[in-house]
Amino acid sequence: MLICGIVALPVVFVPHTDNIWLAVGLIALAAGGHCGWSANVFSLMSRCVPENSHCLHCRFWWFCRCLGGALAAFSVGHVLQNLGTDGYTIPFAVAGCGYLFALLVVHLLVPRIKMIKMKGNER
Repeated sequence: MLICGIVALPVVFVPHTDNIWLAVGLIALAAGGHCGWSANVFSLMSRCVPENSHCLHCRFWWFCRCLGGALAAFSVGHVLQNLGTDGYTIPFAVAGCGYLFALLVVHLLVPRIKMIKMKGNER
């Protein structure tokens, strides 16, 4: 997950480049990092919750993801409306650094990954 976060980090330079192909390359690199990140997040979730509650946790995760996407779209629109095209620096900085911040949060909340035991989950 650290490698994926580092691969996505150069996207912060997109608003500061005048070369369109460099910008496209940096965004493509970040998209690749995001794909690796999202695959690992699904795997992490399946390792931390009991097998009989994956569906419930996936639904909650998708709800949070959709809510976060809606809030991000609203926030980016608000920033761009107030700052114009100069405001693109903020969303790209958040997009680039967000993975490393999220990895820090994961390590703080789940220092040792192990299966959670719940009542009725004995096999």
